[in-house]
Amino acid sequence: MATERQILANRENAKKSTGPSNISITKFNAMRHGMTSKQPVMLPHENREEFDALFQSIRSKFHPHHEFDDEFALQISLVLWRLIRGWLAEQILINEFTDLEGIRWDDLLQSGYLLRIQKYELRLTNQLYRLLKNFKRLSATAPMLAE
Repeated sequence: MATERQILANRENAKKSTGPSNISITKFNAMRHGMTSKQPVMLPHENREEFDALFQSIRSKFHPHHEFDDEFALQISLVLWRLIRGWLAEQILINEFTDLEGIRWDDLLQSGYLLRIQKYELRLTNQLYRLLKNFKRLSATAPMLAE
């Protein structure tokens, strides 16, 4: 049981604790790879200009005529960006489990990390195919909508 003096001290100490002063530094603390994030995420080591170049490249291939086309180009760019992120995570993971004798496959597979990354990659690949299929279907109906 806490004494009255301890309770007062705890209250005074609680007033001093305000949390992190700079959220931009701490907001990525729990993030490992960003492959499953709901919002577009640029990790601290990633280059925004590279993503913008990827988006512009995809956008130019779609010849956008509507806002929907731009949205599809953005969604496809985000999925591809996350897939690239996954491939890099795989490389880093394999390097971690590599020693002078080669890759320690047993340790790597037992860790479960590789299978988890591959599961995310499969999910993203399926999402990419769905986006492309939907874009193709909407593009086919776009001339009818314009009439």
